[in-house]
Amino acid sequence: LLGAPLVAQVSPAGGTFADKAIITEATAGESITRSTTVGGLGPALIHNFDAATADPSYTITPGAGATPIGLSSGRHLVLYSTGFSDLVGGQNDRSEYQTNLTLNGVPLAAGRSQGFIRQTAGADECVMSGGAIITVAADDHVLTLETRRSDNDTETGLPTRVAGQSSIQLLKLDDSWDYLSVSRAANQAGTVGTSAVDVTYDTNDSPGTMGTAFGFTANSGDVTLNESGLYLVFANTSIQKTTNNTRTNFEQSLTLDGSVISGSRTTTYVRGNEDTNEGVAAVGRIISATAGQVLNVQVLREPTGTAAIIQGNETALSIIKLPLTAKYIEVTDTTDQDVVNPTATVVGFNTLVSPSNATFTHGGGSTVTVNTTDDYLFLGSLFTQSDATNDN
Repeated sequence: LLGAPLVAQVSPAGGTFADKAIITEATAGESITRSTTVGGLGPALIHNFDAATADPSYTITPGAGATPIGLSSGRHLVLYSTGFSDLVGGQNDRSEYQTNLTLNGVPLAAGRSQGFIRQTAGADECVMSGGAIITVAADDHVLTLETRRSDNDTETGLPTRVAGQSSIQLLKLDDSWDYLSVSRAANQAGTVGTSAVDVTYDTNDSPGTMGTAFGFTANSGDVTLNESGLYLVFANTSIQKTTNNTRTNFEQSLTLDGSVISGSRTTTYVRGNEDTNEGVAAVGRIISATAGQVLNVQVLREPTGTAAIIQGNETALSIIKLPLTAKYIEVTDTTDQDVVNPTATVVGFNTLVSPSNATFTHGGGSTVTVNTTDDYLFLGSLFTQSDATNDN
């Protein structure tokens, strides 16, 4: 893949702040095969795309097979989503998916995600969503999106990528903004049980770009936010439990000074059967902090199931300090809402968390009005919990 010129030269050199790319795939349909070893991965499906709009910081040739994306040097926000379905096979088939980014052929710890399909009672689809803030060393370095199966289920039919459910979105950031990127190179000592455990990071991948906004010491889980304001945060934590048939759910949350940030909780489900023993919990969001607050990423196991370890090379945290001129809105909801299958449920929000500003209006319910024509970044989360009536 790397032996031939894959992309035209990115122009202008170094890219331009606020350049963006929206890259989608309408066709898809490729199959993805299982792992043949316990604890292993199957062959990679390198995602291709058939439509793109891109500013000069990015180059892509839609429809060119396993499509590479050429990036300019500097800092970039990367967001992706990809969907798979498994509609053929036995009712007890289970498949597990691991999705990651590569940069110039090197798999990244940041931006990973996981999905699981049980294939019973119509539970035949999953979507992996992830994101990271990455640094590109030189123009024309190539970005790819890859998915592999980490199960060894010998089903008769193969899962396929769903048409119209794969995309990558990129945004060129300002290289002068203070930036922190940390990761784990080794597995974290200890296990993840029902008490929250802070994820610790043994590698600082951005020692020269932290500026005055960040304080961090290697082998710590504490990130000190030295300046008041808005921070764009992406975290992914890779979990691996022992090989068994125990159903286990793990939760990841962001905390400020030890308190969980509302709306930051994400989960990963690890089944165990057919070697489905690896999960990734991932989140991307904007947080508002006051000077000196300490940010942590924490994980825990829900009450039933088995303990797990935090995996190295697949666990990362990336943060950028947004400028004081940035405008944002954050809304949340303090009530429970029923999700009634199969009717689409409008998600309501009854509380404005962020200060009021002229750019956005929230009059209650699900609607946020954007009052100024411009380009916007929208991030959201939805946390659901089974009730006593519909516990299956």
